[in-house]
Amino acid sequence: MGSKLSVAIGIFTTSCLLEDSVESIFKLKEEHLEKLKELRFASFPSENLPTSILKLVEEEDKAGMHQLGPFYE
Repeated sequence: MGSKLSVAIGIFTTSCLLEDSVESIFKLKEEHLEKLKELRFASFPSENLPTSILKLVEEEDKAGMHQLGPFYE
């Protein structure tokens, strides 16, 4: 009888700890989403991206610009 009681207490304790963990995870998720909203436009992309990636994108953007002609005449 005592072993069944200790198993039941163990299951109950584990259940409580699991519930606390899930609540903590939900709170962290909410905090994370709030921080994402706050920091979405806090820095320019060039501060976060490696220069090699920026160089590749810049070259793609410049391709064909000569076909547009001069902007000022």
